[in-house]
Amino acid sequence: MSAILEHDELIAYSSGRAVCASHGLRICGKCCVDFSFLPSDEEEPDDGDDERVFVLGGAAARFMPQWDDEVLGPANTFRIEKDYNNPPKPTAPDQLQSHYCTECELTWLVGKEGLEAATGHPSHHTLYHEYQGTSRSLLVYIDGACPRNGLNATKSAIGVHFGPQSSHNHSQMLNDPDPTSQKAEITAAIEAMRYVRTVVVPRRKSLVQAASRGNSSHAIQKANKFRLILSTDSSYLVDCTCNHMNKWVFDKVGQVWKNGQGKVIQNGEGFRKIREEVESLSMVGIQVAWYQIPRRFNADADRLANQALNAVMDEKQIFNLVQPTSFTNPRIDKMWALIYCLAVISLVANVEALQVFSLPITKVELQSEAVRRIHKRHVSSPLLNKYPYFVVDLAIGTPPQRLQAQLDTGSSDLVVLTDVSDFCTANITACNIYGTYNANSSVTYEYFASDLSIAYLSGEGATGDYANDTVTVGSATLDNYYFGIMYNSTVSTSILGVSFDRLEFGAYLDPPRFYRNFPLALVDTGYIPSAAFSLYLNNIQDQSAGGSIIFGGIDTEKYCGPLVKVPLVAGSFLGITEYTVDLQGVSGTRDGKPVVFPAGAASLGPTLLDSGTSLVILPDDLANEILTFLNATLKPGDILPKVSCNVMMEDISFNFKFDAITINVPITQVVGIPDENNLCFVGISPGSVFGDSSTTLLGDTFLSSAYTVFDIDNKNIYLAQAKFNAARENIVQIEAGVNGVPQPNGGCDGNPVTSTTTQSTTRTTTRTTTRSTTRITTRTTTRSTTRSSTRSTTRTTTRTATRTTTRTTTRPTSRATTKCTVKPTPKPTTTRKTATNTVPKCYRNNCYHALAREKATAVKLCSQLKKGSKTCSTPSRIASACNGKKSQILSACSCLPTVSNYHP
Repeated sequence: MSAILEHDELIAYSSGRAVCASHGLRICGKCCVDFSFLPSDEEEPDDGDDERVFVLGGAAARFMPQWDDEVLGPANTFRIEKDYNNPPKPTAPDQLQSHYCTECELTWLVGKEGLEAATGHPSHHTLYHEYQGTSRSLLVYIDGACPRNGLNATKSAIGVHFGPQSSHNHSQMLNDPDPTSQKAEITAAIEAMRYVRTVVVPRRKSLVQAASRGNSSHAIQKANKFRLILSTDSSYLVDCTCNHMNKWVFDKVGQVWKNGQGKVIQNGEGFRKIREEVESLSMVGIQVAWYQIPRRFNADADRLANQALNAVMDEKQIFNLVQPTSFTNPRIDKMWALIYCLAVISLVANVEALQVFSLPITKVELQSEAVRRIHKRHVSSPLLNKYPYFVVDLAIGTPPQRLQAQLDTGSSDLVVLTDVSDFCTANITACNIYGTYNANSSVTYEYFASDLSIAYLSGEGATGDYANDTVTVGSATLDNYYFGIMYNSTVSTSILGVSFDRLEFGAYLDPPRFYRNFPLALVDTGYIPSAAFSLYLNNIQDQSAGGSIIFGGIDTEKYCGPLVKVPLVAGSFLGITEYTVDLQGVSGTRDGKPVVFPAGAASLGPTLLDSGTSLVILPDDLANEILTFLNATLKPGDILPKVSCNVMMEDISFNFKFDAITINVPITQVVGIPDENNLCFVGISPGSVFGDSSTTLLGDTFLSSAYTVFDIDNKNIYLAQAKFNAARENIVQIEAGVNGVPQPNGGCDGNPVTSTTTQSTTRTTTRTTTRSTTRITTRTTTRSTTRSSTRSTTRTTTRTATRTTTRTTTRPTSRATTKCTVKPTPKPTTTRKTATNTVPKCYRNNCYHALAREKATAVKLCSQLKKGSKTCSTPSRIASACNGKKSQILSACSCLPTVSNYHP
C-alpha cells in the first residue's frame, strides 16, 4: 500500500496551467492527478518535462477525517500500518476531521480546534489558516460486495454512503454475469463519481460558486471548486488508480488496456470508465482523490451493499435451496419433486422474461404551418415538410398529458413544447395534433430553473424552464424526471434525445449541469441492465411501415446477416461525446455494376449517426459527384437537390463502408417526395449548404437501411443490413458488461431466425389498414405485462393496424428513485412564462465549447494544407473546411466583445 493523499494540493503557474503542489507536475502518479487536459491561459509547448515549482508548506498536510473520535494512521502518513486497529487520537493541529452537514446531507473535512464547519451555505471552507487556499473536500464512502467471490459467485452489489440518514445514500445490485469483488469495488467508484457529477453538483450550485476564482480565499485555485475524496477499503482499487493506471496503454486493435509488459489489464474496461469520470469531474472543477481506510471504518457503505444483496435472491440460490441431494422416502420424494418442479417453472419464467421494452416508432409529416428542421444545428426549410420524421409516444405529468416527441440520436435531452409557448400560439393545429405539455395541469410538476437555452448556429433555438415531473414512455415510468419546457421557441417539435449525457444542453451552463438522461435513467431504475438500445426505422418511403426502438434488446428478425461492432471515434479532442463512427468510404452500383466516387474512396473521418436529421450530409466534393451521377441539380439558394422522379425506377444503390461491414442504401430511400414540377428531392446534400463543406452526417435516409445498436456503456455501434417490413419479432436481451450486446445473425429472405439463446421472445405482428391502440397492463412482482394495443390518429391517409402482443419483462421488485432527480423548492406556476427574446442569452461557455469542438479539426486540416499532405483530399477542400470551421467559431462567439483573445 502507498501514500494516497500525500502532497496532492493544486497550485498554478502564472500562465494558468494547473499542477500538483508537491511535485509541480501536470500529470503526477504519486498524487494521482492529471491536469493535462485543463486549458491554460497561454498556448505554450508542453513537449518536454514539466519543471518543478516552489511548494507551499501548507500543501504537505495529510488529511485525516475523524470517525468515532479516531483517526486513520499516524500524523505523517496515510499508510495503514499493521497496528491500525489502535489508531492514535488526533494530536497535531494540522489534522482535520469530518463533519456531516444536515442541511446539504454531505460529509466534509473541516478544522479541528474551534473551527467547526460553518452552519450556513455556501461556505464549508473553514479550515486552518494554512489550508485557506485549498478547495473544500467532500468525503464519500464506497464499497462493493460479492459473496463467495470467485468461481461460485452469483451476484454482486455496491453501496455509496454520503453520511448518516443522507438522502444521497444508495445501493444497487449489479447485472454482472461474472461477478467479482474487484469489479464491484470499481463499479462503486464509478457510481459515486457519476452521482456527484450529475446529482450533487447540479443541486449545490452555491457550493461550486463558493470556490470560484472570484472568492479571495480561493485565489490560488483556478480550476478546482472542491475535492472529492473516495474512501474505500480496497487496496486493489487504490493501488491501480494511483500507482499503475497512468502507465497503462490502450491497444486500439484489441480494444483492451495493457501494462508495460504488454499484458492485458484485468478489469481494464472498468478503469477506463474511472478515468473518464475523473476527467469529467475535472472539467467541472472537481479534483478526485483516493483514500484507503480499514474495512471496519467502511461499515456504512458495506451495510448498504449488503442490503442490496439481501433484497434479491437470484435464480441459482433458489435452485440450490430446492434441489435435494437424494430421494429416500417416497412421500418426501414427491414433496421435493413438487418443490423442484415449482422452482424450475419459476426459473424458466425468469429466464424467458426480458429486461427490455420496445417502443413503436411512427412516421409523421409536419403540418403546413410548421417548419421541418433539415438539420437542427444549421438551417430550417419548409421544403422538408413532407419528409417523414420519426416520433415516439410519451406522457408527462399527473394526470398524464400525452404527446409525441421526435426520437433524436443527435441530442441528449427531453425538451417539450407547451401550449402557451409562442410557437404553439402561432401553430395551433400542429401543436394540437402532436400534443403539448402544460405545467399548471400537473400536480406532480416541480419547477427547477429558468436557464434552459437551446441554441443552434443557424439562430434556431429555444429558451424556457427546467422542471421535474413523472414521465412515462412505453412501459417505463420515471418519477421526478428532469426535462426542459420550451416557452420561447423556433423548434417545431418536442424532442426525446437519447445520446451521451455529455451532450446535454446543461453542459453549456455556467457552471455546467449534468443529469442522467433517458437511457441512463432506465438503467438506474432497473428497467434495463445496460445503457444500450436498438433502432429500426423501416422503409422511409412507406408511410404505413412502422419502426421500433428497443431499450435493452435487439430484434434479430429486423435485420439480415451479421450484426457487426463498429467502435465509436472521437469527434473532437473532448473525446467521444456523440455517436460518431469512422465512415471509410462511399460508392455506388448501377445495374449491378460498381460505381466509384473518387472523393469517397478514402476515409471520411468521424461521421455522426443522427435520427433527428432527415438527410445524409456529405463533404462537397463527394456530394457533388453523387449528384452528378444521378443527374441531379442544386440551384443557388436551394437547400435540397432535385432529380427526375424516373430515377427511382432504375437499379441504383449506394454503399456506405465501415470497418467490417458495408450498408447498402437503395435509391428508393434516397430519392422521393415530388414537387409541383414532378421533380423529386434527393436526400443527399453537400455540407456547404449548412455552413461547413466538410460535414459528414448520416441521417434518416441512411438509417432506414441500417439496423443500428447504440451501446452507450461501451461506446460502440453495431450495424446490420435492415429488412424492410419485417413482421416477425425475436427479441434478445442486451446484458451488462463489455460484451453484453449479442451478435446473432439475422434472418434473411423472409426466413425466421433460429435463436440459440433462451433470452428471447418470438412474436408475429399482423397489420391492417387502420390503427388504434388500447393498453391493459397487469403488474406483479415479476413484472408480467399483457398488452393489447391499438391507437387512433387522424391523418390524411387513414390506416389501421391491429397489434396483439404478449410480453414478460423482469424488473427489480423495489425500484430505486431515478438518479436524475433534482428537486429544489417549487416555483409558483403561472399561465405563461415570460421571456423577452427567442434567441438564447450569450453565455461564455457557448463560445468556449464551439472553440473546443472546432479547434482540433481546424488545426489538423490547416496543418495538412500547410504541409501539402497527399494523404488527404484536395487542397481546395481543406481550405474550404478551414474557413467553415472559422465561420462556425466566429458565429458562436460573435456576441462576445473580443473573440480573438477570449479565454473562458
